Amino acid sequence: MIATPVVVAHRVTRMLTAGATPSARDKTEFELMGAEKTDAFMESWTAVGNTMLRSNQRMAQSMFQAWFDPRTYFTLATGKIPGAFTPSWSRVRRDAMDVSLNALAPVHRRAVSNAKRLSGR
Repeated sequence: MIATPVVVAHRVTRMLTAGATPSARDKTEFELMGAEKTDAFMESWTAVGNTMLRSNQRMAQSMFQAWFDPRTYFTLATGKIPGAFTPSWSRVRRDAMDVSLNALAPVHRRAVSNAKRLSGR
């Protein structure tokens, strides 16, 4: 929340002062700005995919365990509705939060490092 406005203000000011003829240093900074957005986007999507994969594996494992739970067959034999598999909703919520946090982590990391680097000049 704090790093992003610092970086945006610095870069917009730099763009305005560079005008139509940016210096070599300005060009390097502008190229870095574009490249790091692409890198952060790719890291973010990779983190989301990995987190969702782990979440789906946990869910599949719990379903698989419920499938082979002997209590499930006993309840089917008695005619009762089997309740062996009930997803842990707290785990589902945690997984959803992990997806969000892992998606934002690369963006946050870059914004903080840029704020430190740009404010030092």
